[in-house]
Amino acid sequence: MSQQSFDFKYHAHCNCGSVDLTLKLRDNILDLTARQCDCDFCISRNIHYFSTPNACLTINAKHSLEITQQGSMQAEFLTCTQCKTVLAASVIVEGGRIGAVNITCFNSEFTKMCSVVVSPKELSKNEKRARWEQIWMPIQFI
Repeated sequence: MSQQSFDFKYHAHCNCGSVDLTLKLRDNILDLTARQCDCDFCISRNIHYFSTPNACLTINAKHSLEITQQGSMQAEFLTCTQCKTVLAASVIVEGGRIGAVNITCFNSEFTKMCSVVVSPKELSKNEKRARWEQIWMPIQFI
């Protein structure tokens, strides 16, 4: 990803506080839309994802994260091992890891975001991967 300037910065953490998240954006979060996946895994956890290529997510974990896979077994769900909060869905691509953050980790400002229901299970493996590469953001670990 080329060097971008970010005008907005948001902080969050998992339920137990062991993992800190920093989301940097070029646009105000309230001008953007989140997505609610309609699979059983995401619905049962009330996960709403957000991503845009014009952003960057930094994860600072005090311990290693649990990585699980669902559905097509391509995406990796990054989860706090202590409280089991799903932090992000991600995939490794050439140049690093990209993903979508779980906005339910953030404060009430994010609850004002509009969410649209999406159904990735209707896409082929290749279609999923192509979509992720278009709309997911870089993820960094510190």
